[in-house]
Amino acid sequence: MSVNIVSRPCRERGRDKLYNTWHRVSEGAELLLVLEGSGSVVFKSGIYPLVEGGLYYISGSALHYTLPDDTSKYDRIKMLVGLPVISADKDISSFLSEKEAVFARLSPEKTEKAKALFETIASENDSFMKNAESLSCALALLVMLCRNSNGELKSTYDAMSNVLRYINEKISERIDIDSLCEVVHMSKYHLCRKFKKHMGITIMQYITDTRVELAKDMLIGKEKISVSEVSEKCGFTNVSYFCAIFKKVTGLSPLEYRKDNIK
Repeated sequence: MSVNIVSRPCRERGRDKLYNTWHRVSEGAELLLVLEGSGSVVFKSGIYPLVEGGLYYISGSALHYTLPDDTSKYDRIKMLVGLPVISADKDISSFLSEKEAVFARLSPEKTEKAKALFETIASENDSFMKNAESLSCALALLVMLCRNSNGELKSTYDAMSNVLRYINEKISERIDIDSLCEVVHMSKYHLCRKFKKHMGITIMQYITDTRVELAKDMLIGKEKISVSEVSEKCGFTNVSYFCAIFKKVTGLSPLEYRKDNIK
């Protein structure tokens, strides 16, 4: 049986290159083990805890980014696993099915065991990770995650999570800060200050980034809708502004992005 682990485990320390940047796995899922550090993991559905000893499963469809309290103390191991690995065990596949993310807080002993499993996979010579030992270690990590998990991640900042959900539900419409203040019953000053603290970016930057990510999906989706339609559906005020913002964020015009990614 040949099963791919999409990428070799990578240990990273310090500031993440995708800090405050929406990203996701195109195929499979991400496994993240936090060795040191604390903070938040941000999804479109809410803000969740980033903790030392945390083992996270993040599905391929979930846009997210990590936001450590102190980037200099953030130490973690990441690995991308392919769908065949996840579906290799029916119980694991059933447990993880349709979940955006799953979190397990491991004891120090289990954290060391998880770390050793990652290191065993990283030591393999085959760059595509097809051998039985790699598969066994990957499945052991998923079993550890499932057995120590309480299920889906639970939001730690309800007010900010409500703001995120509101923004993503209304992303195609005009969104102003006053309407967000009404959602969480906060003054504009307190909302903006708390949002920046918990999210690492301003409210308007978050809205713009989210609209651009939505536009990316629409541009390369099965329905070949026009750039003007994408602009409207993503809540931009006009096509010219949309194109300018899109190119500023991605380095490509909407049509260039579509052409490159459809290839």
